[in-house]
Amino acid sequence: GLCTALATAGPFAYAYLRRQAEERLLKEQHRYRRTLERAARGMTQVRNVTRLANLMTRIVSSSVRISHASLFLWDKAAERYLLRSSHGPKRLALQSRYGLEKSHPLVRWLQEHRKVLTGEEILESQDATISQEMKNVGAELAIPGVIEHRLVGFLVLGSKLSGGGYSTDDLHAFATLANEAAIAVENASSYEELIKVNEQLKSAAERLLFQERLAAAGQ
Repeated sequence: GLCTALATAGPFAYAYLRRQAEERLLKEQHRYRRTLERAARGMTQVRNVTRLANLMTRIVSSSVRISHASLFLWDKAAERYLLRSSHGPKRLALQSRYGLEKSHPLVRWLQEHRKVLTGEEILESQDATISQEMKNVGAELAIPGVIEHRLVGFLVLGSKLSGGGYSTDDLHAFATLANEAAIAVENASSYEELIKVNEQLKSAAERLLFQERLAAAGQ
């Protein structure tokens, strides 16, 4: 009788526990998606590229709870995409100034397809260089940030600490965040360039005024 009762109750108990686990998982996903949405709206107010990069990777790594979130941005001087920020238990070392050129297969794939690179996409590309590069940085996803068909940078994400996978909704949320981040980075870069130009003009004006004062003193 006990075995019969357990056999009868077992499927119902399993269904109940499974439903509870799914509801908890969905609640967790909704929580960090709301966090990412708020972060995307707030990033446009940051006017410093380094601060912006650190803010983005810190929020993503802590809210989604992943091994690391790392951001690569285009650097005009180095003429490559450099690692600007990385956060998480297995974050990448910034001291190496790790970067990828425009001709790298991973960069070319992100520039051409302008969508999230997943494990399935890597298999379909059949490019061993892309697969190896993703392993080098410990990434499961690569999310491009694009403005007018130009790849401003890309975000690479490690695995979830919970061991779970990334859902389709996750990919949409990350793609939106990356594009908002690209706009914010572009605005911050333009602002920093304007500040430098303003300082240069100010310095030039001060030098001219100083020279005029020297000439007046000499007279």
